[in-house]
Amino acid sequence: MRHSLFYGALSLYANESLADSDYQLFFQYSFDHFFISDNKGIILRVNNQWQKTLGYQQNDMEGKPFLSFVHPDDIKATTEVFLEILGSKSEEGFTNRYRTITGDYRYMEWKANLISDKVYATARDVTKRKMLENEREFSQQLFDVATDLLVTLSPEGVIRRVNPAVLNVLGYTEEEFLNKHFTAYFLPEDAEENIQIFERAKQTGAVYNYQTRNIKKDGTLANLHWHLLYLEKLETVFAAGRDIAEQLRTQRTLAESEKRFRSLFQNMDSGFSLVEIVYDEQGTAVDFRFLEVNSANAKLTGYSAENVIGRTILEIDPSYNRGIIDWCATVAQTGIPQSTEVYYPPTDKHYYVQAYSPQTGQTAMIFSDISERIRTKNLIIEKNSQLETLIAEKDKFFSIIAHDLRSPFQGILGVLDILNDETESLAFEEIRRRLSGLRTTGKKLLGLIDNLLLWASFHRGSIRCKPEVVSAAESVSHAADSVTTAAHLKNLTLLQDVPASLYVSADSMMLNTILRNLLSNAIKFSYRGGKISVSCSAKEKMAEFVVKDEGTGIPDEDIPRLFMISEKVSTTGTENEPSSGLGLILCHEFAQANGGSITVESTFGKGSAFILRIPLSGESS
Repeated sequence: MRHSLFYGALSLYANESLADSDYQLFFQYSFDHFFISDNKGIILRVNNQWQKTLGYQQNDMEGKPFLSFVHPDDIKATTEVFLEILGSKSEEGFTNRYRTITGDYRYMEWKANLISDKVYATARDVTKRKMLENEREFSQQLFDVATDLLVTLSPEGVIRRVNPAVLNVLGYTEEEFLNKHFTAYFLPEDAEENIQIFERAKQTGAVYNYQTRNIKKDGTLANLHWHLLYLEKLETVFAAGRDIAEQLRTQRTLAESEKRFRSLFQNMDSGFSLVEIVYDEQGTAVDFRFLEVNSANAKLTGYSAENVIGRTILEIDPSYNRGIIDWCATVAQTGIPQSTEVYYPPTDKHYYVQAYSPQTGQTAMIFSDISERIRTKNLIIEKNSQLETLIAEKDKFFSIIAHDLRSPFQGILGVLDILNDETESLAFEEIRRRLSGLRTTGKKLLGLIDNLLLWASFHRGSIRCKPEVVSAAESVSHAADSVTTAAHLKNLTLLQDVPASLYVSADSMMLNTILRNLLSNAIKFSYRGGKISVSCSAKEKMAEFVVKDEGTGIPDEDIPRLFMISEKVSTTGTENEPSSGLGLILCHEFAQANGGSITVESTFGKGSAFILRIPLSGESS
């Protein structure tokens, strides 16, 4: 009714038939929420009622899109309704949610119309109604999904509602229950007694409990237990029931289970021992006596029932752990179940023991052999320790690499700064010399980065070893070709002595990487004008590559650390070439991946020989 009055007033106002002052009073003092927007959804005018409901001042809302106050989940539907109104279709009964100044939401029910390119609307706060509807819906859902039997009756005992559980248990349809007196579903001889109980429940106003025999549709009986409560204000009797036939079946099942328990007790895999605590004259627990054990006890501990029942543990094993006796006594005294892991030296086994007290002074123990689990646990701890060590080594390694990458870049930037600042004053040959140095440094950096990427990919599993038949001579030749320029710059002689008949079983990329790194190292630590040799020969089932130089050699104390990530063994070459040590680590890991190995023989000041062993292929002659 108030919506209709408002629209009549709006129509008069829009046609200038209502005095402006009257309109203002009507607009501001109405209990409804008045709202005017343009056809783009911008709020032009609201009345004071919005502030009472949402908390905003009028100027907080006017001039803003009304959608900015709408709940995000309601924006689409609200937009669709607004577009329908702009199409000259009036809207009544649409509900959405508006955000309050505190951030919660209120349900608003709307009536709106388009008048002279403006949308005039009135809204009503229906939040309480919505909440009641939601609660009613929730109650209905609970009523429908409850597993207990739920019935509502009139004070006269006429059935008003039943839930699906009633239908499932008794087998009738809902129509067969409604508007019938509840006694129609009892045995005739029980009807009078149940009417008396019904009346007593109404008189007391408290929950009344009783059992009944109800007739199912198929003629059989259902034994039910009911709770009755009379809700006087609602003039309703509420009944909640449960089929106790299941309880009776459970009791029978328990009895049968009791019979089966003894068989299970004797045949279960876990050991069982029932003991009584033995106390001294001062009341201190000093021992325990076996009252009962199962057959698994003998399998797990070696003690059969005949050997232990009636005897104490110290009579059986005088060296028994006194701490376990105290532990059993604590369980017997407190009644609090406990569990622990125990190592028993006579059997060299670990056990997981759960204990509880069936009665004062007694402790029951269920135990199982967890020796294998303990071994596995210890192995996991060991592996985790190795993993933590590996991670720490990697972190340290990457820290070293970061340093070795940074230093050459500083040198490159320094040369670039000189070339940038002094280009006009430098001779052409000087510029060329410096650029040549930059190129050399860049190539070395690229080699370092290549090694780093290979190492990282290998550890991530991106690179896997794929052995194939590889010619030893071709592998050495390819590796030598890749370092020819570097050797030429130091005027080094590179000799190769590899039989063409030798073939190895290896991943060709990994083998080439190993040989290239070993040759690069030999060049780096050789003196200008020196000699480097690469040879390969068959020894037993392995091909033995030897890369030998006449350079600086390696101190004895550094040799054991050459292939360790955790150690930094990096020195500059004979002409200050940088070295990170990464190449040898990569060589070592690639050699192992191919079923081979790498070792070094060196005399400090005279040179080194790196020996790479790789499995021979069956095609070698």
